[in-house]
Amino acid sequence: MIKILHVWDQAGVATCMAKYQRKLGHEVYVLKFKNYDGKGFDEYYNQNLTFTQHKTKNYINAKKNLPKNETIRSLLYKLWSSLPKLRMYWFIIKNQNKYDIIHIHSLYNIVYLLHFNKPHILELHGDEVRKSVSCYGKFYKMKIKTFLFFYQIFHKVYYCTPDLKVELPKGECIPNPVDTEHFNSSLFKPKSPNATLYTKNWYEDGEHAQLIAKKFNLNLTVQRRNLNEWIDHRKFPEYLGQFQ
Repeated sequence: MIKILHVWDQAGVATCMAKYQRKLGHEVYVLKFKNYDGKGFDEYYNQNLTFTQHKTKNYINAKKNLPKNETIRSLLYKLWSSLPKLRMYWFIIKNQNKYDIIHIHSLYNIVYLLHFNKPHILELHGDEVRKSVSCYGKFYKMKIKTFLFFYQIFHKVYYCTPDLKVELPKGECIPNPVDTEHFNSSLFKPKSPNATLYTKNWYEDGEHAQLIAKKFNLNLTVQRRNLNEWIDHRKFPEYLGQFQ
């Protein structure tokens, strides 16, 4: 039996991995911010996750006894929102020796908290290294590029989709897992032969998808990636089954 700690949970990848690693007899935990799960992964998998509570900006705004000045409130929010990260960092520093291996998803700065010889996996999930438009700015990408230059002298870096080999030629792919018990072909019932789904990130306009749909006469549905439009994970297989 191996004791595994997953740090962060990009798109439910860690929770899915943990499910099947447990089936193999391993003891597995996922460390993440509780309020960052807008898709119902935690409720569906019902795992014994290690949560770090994250307070949202609305929490600060709701406090009537705080100063009304927006600058002060913004500073308070930044301070308040950093506390869960510090708790998470301290948890890793204090407890890393309790786990045989630590699987880090995207949060590369966690590596700085580990002992040099601590067995770990650093897996990148896309936007943090892609050259295309993303939610990460140029300064962040410059930092991670510098980090990876030195990191790869001693360690191998992993990535989740084959296209990332362009940015990480020395890396190795760990394909994103699919919960085959949850997603199955019996739910594949397209509403039309050309029914197509495009999931749009909040930082892109999605115009290219519209152009492709028009060119090939596709019946396009656009879903924006924010908490208000995400489909609950429990209902997601049936929702995806509508599209060709």
